Amino acid sequence: MGAVAWVAFNGRSRAEAIEALGYVDTGAEAEVDDGLVCAELPGGWVTVVAIGKQAGDFSRAEFLAPLSREGPVLAVDYSTTVMWSIIQAYAGGGLAWSVEHDPEEGIDHLAVVGEPPPQYIPLRDRLLAEQEAEGGEDAGVDLIFDLPALLSEALCGYQPEQADDQPAFTALRRPARVGAPASARKRRGLLGFLFR
Repeated sequence: MGAVAWVAFNGRSRAEAIEALGYVDTGAEAEVDDGLVCAELPGGWVTVVAIGKQAGDFSRAEFLAPLSREGPVLAVDYSTTVMWSIIQAYAGGGLAWSVEHDPEEGIDHLAVVGEPPPQYIPLRDRLLAEQEAEGGEDAGVDLIFDLPALLSEALCGYQPEQADDQPAFTALRRPARVGAPASARKRRGLLGFLFR
């Protein structure tokens, strides 16, 4: 899958979450692999999932912090290419806590900021024990990488690899740009082209 990210909103409607991110719901049914999708989750959560280059903003503090002024926001970002992953929780316009795994720092690396929820400790301990049983640093697998996605599933009910009960997603798109009609843009000439 490469880069995958999702943002989950608690206490907001689907329409409010989509509007907060600046997208438009097409209403067309979609799969997670389609790139930019939205679904309602049990327990009052709404998630927007982005795949590939669309996932870029979903882990940046300057993007996430303002979204949390209206209610809690949970964000997960990971790359299966480099096996890096992070989960972040924002509330009241700021970071509440985060857990990051960077295998470049070691197979059992976990950088924790703030105080993660109670579900974190048992998940961490289980994955560390499983990693050690597989051979620790010499294992051919990185199980700690899964911690942010599994913690997301425990908190908001979503992670993309869950075996069953995937929510019903619809495709999102960026809104059309408002500006001069195409015919006016064509007439701007070379200087308009160079300085657009």
